[in-house]
Amino acid sequence: MHDCVIGDFSTVAPNAVVLGNVEIGTNCYIGANSTILPNVKIGDNVTVGAGAVVTKDVKNEKIVKGIPAK
Repeated sequence: MHDCVIGDFSTVAPNAVVLGNVEIGTNCYIGANSTILPNVKIGDNVTVGAGAVVTKDVKNEKIVKGIPAK
């Protein structure tokens, strides 16, 4: 979507939805069928599990999963 930034060496898997004004750091993996809501910042070296819904910012070096992602 609009105004998103995806860092170097990051992967967004198939069917993942990245909504407006999202920032994804370097070396991240966004799992298949996950959703990242608008205005969320994801730090470096973060893994978002498949099917997760990320509603809040995620700090560096974290693994999040679930609905909402924790």
